[in-house]
Amino acid sequence: MNKSVSVIIPNYNCADWVEKAIKSCTAQRPFVKEIIVVDDHSTDQSLSVLGRLQNEIEELVVVKNTSKGGNNARNYGFSLATGQYIQWLDADDTILPGKFHKQVTYLEKNPKVEVVYSDWKLDVYDEEGRFFQQEFKKLAPHSNYLEELLKDNWSPPHSYLVKRETAELMVDKDGWNPSTRIAQDREYFTKAALSGKRFGYVEGIFSIYNRRRQTKSVSRAMNNKDRAAHIIQLLKHFIDDVNCAEWIGSDEKKRYKSLLMTQMLYYSSVYNIAIEGAQFSFANTNWTLIKGYRSKLKAMLRLLVKS
Repeated sequence: MNKSVSVIIPNYNCADWVEKAIKSCTAQRPFVKEIIVVDDHSTDQSLSVLGRLQNEIEELVVVKNTSKGGNNARNYGFSLATGQYIQWLDADDTILPGKFHKQVTYLEKNPKVEVVYSDWKLDVYDEEGRFFQQEFKKLAPHSNYLEELLKDNWSPPHSYLVKRETAELMVDKDGWNPSTRIAQDREYFTKAALSGKRFGYVEGIFSIYNRRRQTKSVSRAMNNKDRAAHIIQLLKHFIDDVNCAEWIGSDEKKRYKSLLMTQMLYYSSVYNIAIEGAQFSFANTNWTLIKGYRSKLKAMLRLLVKS
């Protein structure tokens, strides 16, 4: 099991964070085979920081992205990876000691499981980079993890560890799709589950998702309506994938599509977005997924107008 994990880190202007991310990986020795940082044409001091660390850390590989964009960086990083297991990690997040030991051991003992996940912690920082809030995200094992993903029960990518064979399949499935602007990690792991990959759970907090308020990014630069429109397109793709998945039974397909259509109804109603050809109905709406009285009322009004 030693030196079995390749860590892939896309970096864009994270000079203040990337060193902590990298050193959180070196704390996972002896499981780390390589830490591949793909710099996405940063304009801050990232390359200076990475150059210094490359002289200090033998496992560290630093390359410049061959094109532009986070998903392109992830795909390029994976093309260089040689490890048996793949750890996706953003440059402003960290993993905690014991993650690789616990998760690799679990995967070794459960050969039918292709992706393992664990609990995680959310740390929130203000605009000046000062820590002010923390939340613990306690998860659980699920017999049907695909359903959890379709409900958008979200976890950050570094809470997972992926077998290499699954990561290779996701290249063919365009898992890190360069044209996807938001919810990239949701798309990746949902596509893996829609491909029939099994997910397992290891108890314990082994990763920290660092959220910085008012940080500029592609997703946060969008207004809410644009974000909703992109999510609707993603949900449509999931419905297509459900329809094409021969291993999913007809009853399950009906239930999964109800979950996805309910989310489309929510975004359509709340943000007043027309969806051509959408067949919404009261009977096929999962009301537990629509939070808040006002949102439910808007969804009901949308259904009444359509009926």
